[in-house]
Amino acid sequence: MKPTRNASASRHYYWRGHVRGVPQKRRRGSITATSTEEARLLLYRQHIFATQVLAFPRLTWLPQGLIRQDDMTVLLKQLAATTGGGVPLLEGLEVLLEAADQPALQRLLRDVIKTLSGGGALATALAHPPGNLDAPSQALICAGERSGALAVMLGYAATQRESSRRLRRQLQRAISYPLALLSVALLVTALLLLEVVPRFVAIYNDFDAALPPATQALITASAWLGSHLWQLLLGAPAAVLAIHLLCHHCPPLRRRWQRWQLALPLWGSTLRIAAAARFCRIIAAALGGGASLAQALEVAEQGCGNEAIDAGVKQLRARVEDGATLALALREAPLFPSILGRLAAAGERSGQLQTMLLQTADWCEEETTAATQRLTALAEPLMIVLLGVLVGGLIIALYLPVFQLGQHIY
Repeated sequence: MKPTRNASASRHYYWRGHVRGVPQKRRRGSITATSTEEARLLLYRQHIFATQVLAFPRLTWLPQGLIRQDDMTVLLKQLAATTGGGVPLLEGLEVLLEAADQPALQRLLRDVIKTLSGGGALATALAHPPGNLDAPSQALICAGERSGALAVMLGYAATQRESSRRLRRQLQRAISYPLALLSVALLVTALLLLEVVPRFVAIYNDFDAALPPATQALITASAWLGSHLWQLLLGAPAAVLAIHLLCHHCPPLRRRWQRWQLALPLWGSTLRIAAAARFCRIIAAALGGGASLAQALEVAEQGCGNEAIDAGVKQLRARVEDGATLALALREAPLFPSILGRLAAAGERSGQLQTMLLQTADWCEEETTAATQRLTALAEPLMIVLLGVLVGGLIIALYLPVFQLGQHIY
């Protein structure tokens, strides 16, 4: 096996030079090496004589890059393929390290190999930066290590991650389109207030009559927006960022926000169906790896995508540990659609709970797709009506004094 170069000690070098033996053919570029001497040697092997080699400064104060989630999923698939084919885990990791072309992935594989060589667990090693493996995948891999079915659980973890990512993209598409239309409506309204209304104000100043309340309110709003425009442009993104950081770093606020989303009409039911798909797939994967139902529920406690539902799954596990069946626990805690409890009961009676849960997960994903399409189809006319009401209301408020003046004339 070829020795691998220590990527953590490598640096980028900028070089100038010319083709060996032909000084007139000047060249320049960048290269990665562990030292200036190695950079010159590598260039010499490429028939380049380097006249200048400068190292790019190390930005040690910047955070190290993390592995993209798609790359982590591919890595889990590759590990499942190598271990399932009979290749020892450490040897498979060495093969993947040789083939890796991303510094973050190389660093992760090197750390994983070091951890496993020291007697550590694969799940724990993958959870550390730059891997940052999610909790459900970590629990599935940990269950695979305990049961001896690591290859199977690695494949299940990759499948579960792909399913979760697909659901997340569908939900993001469902909400992004209405937000885009709402942004357009607000932008058009702001342009009217900033550009059109001030032109009418100059005309209304020549009127000797009092302006209608709607027109006066519109003029006041236009003047306020014009005087606070920069504060809004700077403060609105800062407020959105602050709310995002608060929800991310403050668990009570995040749970309240996620619980409020579940209470919304249409959107809340869509989130519940998506969470049910994740729940069923994680439980089926854990059961397929030899875990008990209580252990499978423990794996699912952090994988439903909503902390309010995750807390409910924890209560489900407590009921199952007390002797209740999964179907009974689901009926007692209305976290998911009611059909989930009936399907789980059918799977438990037939002894095919894992198969039933996988089929239920597929059905829930199809329902999530249909629900997001319905939301998008419903949001489009609503946003168009909102845009029409805003623009139409502004125009009517602008022309009310003109209509009143016409009535006085006639």
